[in-house]
Amino acid sequence: MELIARSVLADRLGMTRKAVQNLIDTGLVRDIVTSGRNVYVTAEEADRLESTPFVPEDHPAALMVKVAAAIKDPNDDERPWQGWNKDVEAQDPDQILGVGRWWQVRDPDRYVGNLLIPITAGFVLAVYRVKGYRTGPGKLRAFDLEVASADETKPFEGHRFPLQQGSFTDPR
Repeated sequence: MELIARSVLADRLGMTRKAVQNLIDTGLVRDIVTSGRNVYVTAEEADRLESTPFVPEDHPAALMVKVAAAIKDPNDDERPWQGWNKDVEAQDPDQILGVGRWWQVRDPDRYVGNLLIPITAGFVLAVYRVKGYRTGPGKLRAFDLEVASADETKPFEGHRFPLQQGSFTDPR
């Protein structure tokens, strides 16, 4: 079994080692091998990640939100974590709370009825439909989400977006 170091995988995917670690932490990298402090992926897993297709440019309107692995949210007692929990399915209510709350989004009305897509290092984690929102302190938005239909999910599931710095919104 051939093993690939994180730095080599980062080069192959055109991203930083931190981004590769985020992929690992959110569960998008499946076959990892550790040796002391070193982390490797199998060559097959590296090939799978590298061959993940990009989302077609003619995809439906969506709000992409960059998320990291789940951590305790010190400011929100109503949700068990913020971010993506790799041990929980996309439709789990706690997962939805983990990715749907407290975003700085201007004009959130334009996203009601459209899609919200949590991504890590460009890779799609899930696809949700925005049913509504509320505004919290500091004009942060908490979106009311439901899992998108199979037809809505199709252009995104198993795909990735090209990497971009900063916030990433594609209102189309």
